[in-house]
Amino acid sequence: MYLASRGKKIILMDADFGGANLHSFVEIKKTGCTLTDFFNKKIPLTDVVRETPIDNLRLIPGDLYAFNPRGFNYMQKQRLFRDIKRLDADLVLMDLGAGSGTNTVDAFLLADRMIALATPQTITIENLYLFMNKVLFRKLHTELDRYGLKTLAEEAWKQRGEVTLKSFRDVVRFFSRFSDRIKWVMEKELSDFSVNVVMNQVRNINQMQMGISLKNVMSSYYGIWVRYMGHIRYNEFLWKYNNQFYSLFGSRPLLSTLREVEAIARRLVESEKERESRKTAIRLFDSQL
Repeated sequence: MYLASRGKKIILMDADFGGANLHSFVEIKKTGCTLTDFFNKKIPLTDVVRETPIDNLRLIPGDLYAFNPRGFNYMQKQRLFRDIKRLDADLVLMDLGAGSGTNTVDAFLLADRMIALATPQTITIENLYLFMNKVLFRKLHTELDRYGLKTLAEEAWKQRGEVTLKSFRDVVRFFSRFSDRIKWVMEKELSDFSVNVVMNQVRNINQMQMGISLKNVMSSYYGIWVRYMGHIRYNEFLWKYNNQFYSLFGSRPLLSTLREVEAIARRLVESEKERESRKTAIRLFDSQL
C-alpha cells in the first residue's frame, strides 16, 4: 500500500497456496477468479488480477478452493512462474505461506529479491534456518540437474560417511572436492545469491539488534549475501484491527509502523546503481569464502 501510494504499479499476489486471505486485508469480499481458475480452467493470469480500492494496487487472489490437497503439478507451476514475469507492474509482491513445501520454496526462489520474515523467538529463527536449508539445497539440486551433474552429486553425497558438516559452507566444500564442474556450478549459483531479512513484532532494543546478529550468523553459516532490511515493532493497535489495513492506512496509531515499513520499502526498491554495487560486493564477498 505504501509503494502504491508512491506511484508504483503494484500487484499483490496471494501465494499462500491453500490458505489465502489477502483479499480481506484490502476489503475485497468477493474474489471472483482466483489462482484455482488459473490452474484448473487455464484462465490467463492477467484475467485473475483484480482491482482494489487502492490506486495502483491490484491483487491476484489465492488458491481458495483447490480440490487437490497436493497443490499444483510441475507444468502448472512453470506456467504460473512464466506468466508472473509477464505481468504489467513495477513490482509483483508475493506473499508466501508458512512452511517449507516444494511449491513455497520454488515460489521463493522465483523472486528477484527474496525476503525472509522472522520474529524474535527461538523457534521462529530455527524454522528460518530449516527453510533456508531447503531453499539452498533445492537451488543447487535444480542447477546440478540442469548441468547433468545430479547423479554425480548424489553419489558424492552417499560418501560423506563420518564427515562433519557444521554449516552449509561445509556442504559446498564437501561437494567441491569431488568434481571441478560441481565446484564451478556451486560457486556460480551462490556468488550472486542473496536474501533480505526483516524482523517483525520486536518489542525492545535487544530484539531489534537480533536482526543484525541473524544477518551476520546467516552470512557466515551459508556463505551467501544476507541483507538486514529493518524491523517492525509490535503494535497492539495493528494486531487488534489486523484485517482493516485499508481503512486504517495512515491513521495516527499506525504512523510509527508506517515509518518502519517505509524504510524497508525504500531499501526494497533500491536504484539500479545500488544493485550493481551490491553485485560487486557479492563477488568480493564470494572471493573470501
